[in-house]
Amino acid sequence: MRYLAGRVCFLALVAVFANSQVMASSVEEGQAVYNEHCASCHGDGLRNPGSSFDLKQLKLGDNVRFIRSVLGGKNQMPPWKGVLDESQIESLWLYIRENADD
Repeated sequence: MRYLAGRVCFLALVAVFANSQVMASSVEEGQAVYNEHCASCHGDGLRNPGSSFDLKQLKLGDNVRFIRSVLGGKNQMPPWKGVLDESQIESLWLYIRENADD
């Protein structure tokens, strides 16, 4: 029984490590997407120049609002539908959330 419990704990740790590696990779991809498509308006490294929405203010529950704004555009921001794919948008969201103010 102890062997089984130890094995389950080991497998859980492996899964957590693998997930954190995937997460880090996605955040890095999001940073690359941000640098290429967003930084010119929203600021380098999410440092808002004051002329656009501060993305670091987005809360965890703002995901749907974020996706809608990215795909359809908002105010002066053009729509990115057809330019960014679903995985790029998700990675971008992870990058923003990783650096959010809350």
